[in-house]
Amino acid sequence: MLPSPSSSPQRPILHNRTNFNPLEKRPQKLQQTLSFLPTPPKCRTLKRPLKAVDDVQRKRSKMDDIDIGEDNDSDSEQSACGSDAPPSVAPIRRRPTTIRGLTHRPGEVSTRPILQSFVSSKRLDSYVCPAADLALPPIYASSYSHGAKSGGTSLLAVATEHGFVQIMNTSRRDPWDLEPARAFLQIHNNGIFDVQWNESDSLLATGSADQTTKITCLETSTLLHTLRGHTSSVKRIAWDPTNPNLLSTGGRDGSIHLWDLRQSVQAAADPVASIFNAHDETKLRKKTNTSSSITGLVYSDIAPYNLISSGTTNGILRCWDVRLLQSKKRAPKPKPIVMSLNDPTCFHGSRRPRGIKSLCKGSGPTAGVLFGLSADARVHTYTMSTLVGCETNYTHSHMSCGSFYVGISVSPCGRWLSCGGPTGNAFLFDVHNAGRRGVTLGSQAVKLNGGPEMKGEIGAVDWSSEGLATCSDEGVVRVWRPDIDIHRMCVSEPEDERWHWDWAL
Repeated sequence: MLPSPSSSPQRPILHNRTNFNPLEKRPQKLQQTLSFLPTPPKCRTLKRPLKAVDDVQRKRSKMDDIDIGEDNDSDSEQSACGSDAPPSVAPIRRRPTTIRGLTHRPGEVSTRPILQSFVSSKRLDSYVCPAADLALPPIYASSYSHGAKSGGTSLLAVATEHGFVQIMNTSRRDPWDLEPARAFLQIHNNGIFDVQWNESDSLLATGSADQTTKITCLETSTLLHTLRGHTSSVKRIAWDPTNPNLLSTGGRDGSIHLWDLRQSVQAAADPVASIFNAHDETKLRKKTNTSSSITGLVYSDIAPYNLISSGTTNGILRCWDVRLLQSKKRAPKPKPIVMSLNDPTCFHGSRRPRGIKSLCKGSGPTAGVLFGLSADARVHTYTMSTLVGCETNYTHSHMSCGSFYVGISVSPCGRWLSCGGPTGNAFLFDVHNAGRRGVTLGSQAVKLNGGPEMKGEIGAVDWSSEGLATCSDEGVVRVWRPDIDIHRMCVSEPEDERWHWDWAL
């Protein structure tokens, strides 16, 4: 008699065949019997084909215009499924190429074509700054607000020889739109050599030839502080980026003063610390009574208490720790904590050192680099940490620094540098490779010409997120913006467009 299905013996051998239900739990004995099975080898060629990776590398190398070595072979793939050695892609040897004397490294893209597309409308991008008597005084200084550099409204403060400041909106507008209203501030009764916004764009500091520095509230247009301490013109102003109440000033008398606005109970205030004869050498001071003028003040990005200065004697920069300064004039002269070991103004066959006329610091790709415009019509570079002069410099055959009113400025992106010049000319440089070893001559300059009607010197220059503002000693401000379509039209039809536009050369 056959046994019933419920009493029939189970056949565990079928659990390893087709009638096995994967949802059921395996018996423990079965798991032990299957533990002896070997682990199958991994097949590495089932992943993404290596040929696609090789094609991507080839395409990138063609875009970068860089030679690929002979070791890059598509036959280097190993398709053995059970091979012990993993497949590998042959290394791509990228060698630097030479473009017009410049070393072009892999991954670097020159933005000089963008600088060549800068244009300026003679009607919409030209701003005349007349005085109260309708005269056109020279413009000594200009500065965009921090909001304008970070993508906000392009508010530009322009300071003139007559001691007043105009704040204008230079944002792009349509041809049928009127110019926005300007703000006029009569702050000094003499020329203003520097104007700087504080970090919140609520205060404006101005340094004048009347030997004072004044702090003005822009919301109420009222004078808050008058800082007295210099015995000559105030040439440079620098706000402390870490403390909104601290700022430093440098004068023609060769002294640097540190101010704390919280100690000013009344309208006038005295400096809390000073450096007298900051850039005077001991040997020179015995021969003459004149001091080296302070032409640059920059707070270091490496240490919050370090202040870097430049002078008119030579290209040596000095870094001061403001915590070690004293307010007494008869106190021993403080020593700089860092000083340039070499003078880059003597690198190019100059018989004597040349002074620095303007100093600014880089950002982004040029962070940690200082730029100094020298009297030899060259823009020299320094390392911010050591103040050592680098071999990289930027110049143009038409550059000239006849006066100490010519300035330089670095764009918010940190790749471009602008410099003023004679006869209505300004110069643009691509400085992304500044301070690198092996790069002695910077990129070729792009010249901005304001047309035959602009014959004065371009002194003050500054950048916003939209473009560049250049100021001439004829009382005119020009704004330059990149526009490839208009630039092509101007180049193709110069006789017709020269009445409406000025463009880069």
